[in-house]
Amino acid sequence: MKDYSLNEKKSQLNNLSIHVIPYCHADFAWIHTREWHIKRYRKIINDVLDTMVENPSYTWMTDNVLHILKPFYDDPECRSGELTARINEGRVEITGSMMSLLRPTTAGQETFIRNIAYGRRWFQEHGINDNQEVFHSVDVSIGHSQLPQLLNLAGFKYYRGWRPQGALDSKGIPREFIWKGIDGSGIICSRGTYAGLWKAAYLNKTSFQDDDGTLVEFYNNELDDIVSHGKTDEIWLPFGMDDTLPMKDFSDNPVNLDGFMEYLRKTSGTVIKYSTAKRYFDAISSKNLKVHEGLLDPCDVSYNIPTKGDRGLWNFRSLLESLIIKAETLWFMASKGAAEYPAEKIDGAWENLLFISGHAMEFSFKEDYEKIYNLALSTVENVNNLIQGAIEIISEFNAFSIGTNLLINPIESPRKGIFSISATNMPADNFQIMDNHQRPVEFQIVDTTEILVDVSIPGFGMTALEFKNFKDCDWLCENPIEPPEKVKVDTGNIEVIFSYGSIERINDLGFDSVSAFGKLGFTEIDPTPNDSWLHNYKHGKFHEFTPSTWLLKESGPLRWKYEITGSAGPASIKQQITLTKNSPVLGYEITLDCLEKSNGFFGISFPTGKNPNIRAGIPFGFEDRPMNDEPFGKLTDIEIDNLERLWPGLFYGNGWMSYKFKDTEFSLISERMPSYYWYDKNGDSISAILTRTFNFDLCKDWMKETHQYNECMGKSTFRFSVLASHDFDYSKVYGTYKLLKNPPENITIKKMPNTNCGYSPPMGIISESCFISSLYINKGSTVLRVFNSSDKPDKITVKSSKRIISCRTMDFQYKTSDRTYPLEFNDLSISTILKKHEILTMEIDFMKESD
Repeated sequence: MKDYSLNEKKSQLNNLSIHVIPYCHADFAWIHTREWHIKRYRKIINDVLDTMVENPSYTWMTDNVLHILKPFYDDPECRSGELTARINEGRVEITGSMMSLLRPTTAGQETFIRNIAYGRRWFQEHGINDNQEVFHSVDVSIGHSQLPQLLNLAGFKYYRGWRPQGALDSKGIPREFIWKGIDGSGIICSRGTYAGLWKAAYLNKTSFQDDDGTLVEFYNNELDDIVSHGKTDEIWLPFGMDDTLPMKDFSDNPVNLDGFMEYLRKTSGTVIKYSTAKRYFDAISSKNLKVHEGLLDPCDVSYNIPTKGDRGLWNFRSLLESLIIKAETLWFMASKGAAEYPAEKIDGAWENLLFISGHAMEFSFKEDYEKIYNLALSTVENVNNLIQGAIEIISEFNAFSIGTNLLINPIESPRKGIFSISATNMPADNFQIMDNHQRPVEFQIVDTTEILVDVSIPGFGMTALEFKNFKDCDWLCENPIEPPEKVKVDTGNIEVIFSYGSIERINDLGFDSVSAFGKLGFTEIDPTPNDSWLHNYKHGKFHEFTPSTWLLKESGPLRWKYEITGSAGPASIKQQITLTKNSPVLGYEITLDCLEKSNGFFGISFPTGKNPNIRAGIPFGFEDRPMNDEPFGKLTDIEIDNLERLWPGLFYGNGWMSYKFKDTEFSLISERMPSYYWYDKNGDSISAILTRTFNFDLCKDWMKETHQYNECMGKSTFRFSVLASHDFDYSKVYGTYKLLKNPPENITIKKMPNTNCGYSPPMGIISESCFISSLYINKGSTVLRVFNSSDKPDKITVKSSKRIISCRTMDFQYKTSDRTYPLEFNDLSISTILKKHEILTMEIDFMKESD
């Protein structure tokens, strides 16, 4: 090696302060079984504790409870007291204080909050002083622009993110900066890979000299990218990667870092030492950091598109969040009747959801995935039982007649529309349906099990419906016969023309084979023998859905359902498009029945035209998706940093996405659909990705051992709705999303109650743009979380039917928090102003019935 190269590196090292931060990234399972990982993590922590005894300056960091800490503390022979002491003295950091390492972009908004809250509670239960100030998003995307506010409210001062590295570099986003979110909150942010010194066999030496080439190799491998992109002289140098042992590299080769650091300190002007994330951030916080506002990464990571169809974790994660929040709310409503809130069961459901939300769990080995899948199934069943128990208690508040149908609204918004009730008590003769004000209700008989009714339901309230004999009832609808090739449906709000199994027109907007609306199909992806899930997104042949039958299965007057059957690629398909009276929403249900193995993905596309204005949901808000400006392809020389942009045009939307086509704004709102979309600028379309399929017959790597569900054989069902409007209105889109995810609960009264308690909604809100995110009971107090969907301040008033004796604002740790606008409350109401996009958590104490 030439001297000038060595001297050049030494000069570049001068005046740097290198924070060596030893680290282990802990997956649930990756390449190995879960049993292997548990044994590995216990060994890693024991070796860390040994190393700390031998070297008092050594530090270490990891990131979550469920994957690594809990297995260690669960071991009766573990050195739990010793680890707790090291954490409490600051030598071991658990950055994030999370139960599970989940993806901030696609996790549900309450799931993200509870992940931190339950993580902090676990720390407290194990005697750990949880004063962590650094949040660390490891091996997942850097996140959305509500993260600064969420992290502030969770008690964090600093944020370390990683993916995407090359894409953010190419967009000029600094490695160290102050990130301001959409509400104006700011957090000091650093970004960079978690993997460092992970291919470090070159450091397996007993001593180091200038002429052995080690310093140059160290600089080129570990520092060059960081220094060339960094804006400060403070360097975060990670030492570790997935499952790495202390003082070893990824292949378990010994790393004589102590000896090399001593050599470096003697031969250059470098300050290098073991450090912590907090020490690093404390150092850069005094620097002159640039401010970046809003959007960082609209795309997330391309290889995380959903797999397994109905059996995928994406489905259970979304479903369980909705169900658990509904259970919490309904039990709050039931508590008016002095019902005991089932805190332990609800906690257990959240903990199971957080467990299955860990990133990278989809590719666990067969037996491990079976356990995860079965846990998800049983948790859904348990939460549904909790919901059923709550509505049975709520139904007893009034002395309704036996056979009365109750529709119970589990959200704060009053709703008017078409809802389903049970037809099991339907009289044999003609009848009317009367509401609780003895007014006749328009209805439509669907079949022997379902009747549709057109009614209003108060927020957090109920509507009672009774069957009454009525001889002159002559308008009842019968299900239709097969329609002509073209059929028009006018809901009173939107007009749709179906033609030969597709949509020809929506209002005045026409579609043809080029600009097809809802074009369903299967796109092949070229198979590779190794890492097919990760490295290859070369699209091949497109198999368009070919209709074979179409039928107007229901023809109003309250609901119209157009059913199409056919096939695309490896699957036979049934598609139903539903419209309801006076609604601008088209509901889609797609059932795929994969009959053969294949490599590719199913999607449904919608025309956009050139340069569409795309917006997409994030927790507690939305972001623009400027996909024409987003870089794709190979964007860095670092191998592990080139995975994010392999699929040009892929982006995420948490719950929904919107775009404008000609004069109409279309919003695709998920009810049972993943969070990834594909903008095809060549085809002027956006596709909702339904699921990816694999054929492992030719696979030669560890993936062949993963569960056959990845091959997506059998049936899977997807549901989403399309909202058609003139302009984009986030409050309207989110409100529709919340209505669709939280349909009313229906129960039929089977017995007369012993008492007549009377029922009125326990709570309501008055606001132009605020929504309730969650409503539950914690340690006897009611927790109410609301957020402002608007980009301007909004006043909110919370009305209560119970007397309020105290109210305070708090953060996600249940600590009192300060804010600009105070709470004003009296016996029956609370009022305050929420700033733009503000998230507010209140703890409320009500007067008890016995007081």
